[in-house]
Amino acid sequence: MDTSPGAEIELRQRQRSDLPRLHDIITAVYEQTGYPVDGPSCFEDFLDPPSDQVLYTITAVLKPTDPETENEQPVAGHAMIMSPSSGALNLASKVHLQRGGTVENHAVLSRFFVNPAVQARGIGSKMLEEVTAWGRRERKRLVLIVLEKDEGAIRLYDRAGWVRVGEYVFTSKWGTGYNAIAYLGPQ
Repeated sequence: MDTSPGAEIELRQRQRSDLPRLHDIITAVYEQTGYPVDGPSCFEDFLDPPSDQVLYTITAVLKPTDPETENEQPVAGHAMIMSPSSGALNLASKVHLQRGGTVENHAVLSRFFVNPAVQARGIGSKMLEEVTAWGRRERKRLVLIVLEKDEGAIRLYDRAGWVRVGEYVFTSKWGTGYNAIAYLGPQ
């Protein structure tokens, strides 16, 4: 993988052929950060939920700077927007709905991660800009949850103008509780 700082980032629709590499990346993310907290046993469903729950999925790839590897486009990150009816409707959305929004006006940003080998190069910011733009185009207010332990993600959402609307305890499928922050995306 070309991990040079000058490597160009390209965003595209996720392809089925990306899934094995994304599995490797989410494994590396989990080993470094513990995300997702349900662990490796959930990775297959995490990366490939039922298609009727998925509204939009992007993959970040690095375009090589070396002409000899120009046909390679290594996968660097992933983001998925899910239907609020997918069961992923979080506290942020529920709080907003109580203020007059409707379920149909929301979508859930989920499965958002960047390969640890290429973090801190703007990939997460670029993907967040793209999913936010998708939300605006589709007239969907994006919502998400992030665990307090994921400080880098919290900084990213705060810098990008996401609004904290609540805190609660997220319980993993193993019964472990984690302090979580609910966010609404910019309009």
